[in-house]
Amino acid sequence: MNLIIFGPPGAGKGTQADFIVKKYNLYQLSTGELLRREMQNNTELGSKISSIINNGELVSDDVVSDLIEKFISKDAFKQKIIFDGYPRNLNQAKTLNELLGKGMANKTRPLALAADGFLVLPHRHGLLQFFE
Repeated sequence: MNLIIFGPPGAGKGTQADFIVKKYNLYQLSTGELLRREMQNNTELGSKISSIINNGELVSDDVVSDLIEKFISKDAFKQKIIFDGYPRNLNQAKTLNELLGKGMANKTRPLALAADGFLVLPHRHGLLQFFE
């Protein structure tokens, strides 16, 4: 089973992901780590990412989605992924749903975390709802 961890900044998404990874032998998918690894490997895409970041711009959803697809397509990670910090917006959520629709959507569950009186829950239409 895959998990998607949702929550506001400071809710402990990374901390909980680390704990779950160790306890259940899963793989943590961090978009920041994927971007850094691609740059360190000096790939063509890594050079593009480096240029974007060095210009103070955000890496596009398309580039991030390509990295996500590359990661989740590996057999070793199937049904063993914790999505930490992804998706961050509706476009990414739709893309992830499409990627997971290639065999993993029905085995992916959300995990909502609360912090400082706020709770983030995934909405049935793919939107995030914030509650005080």
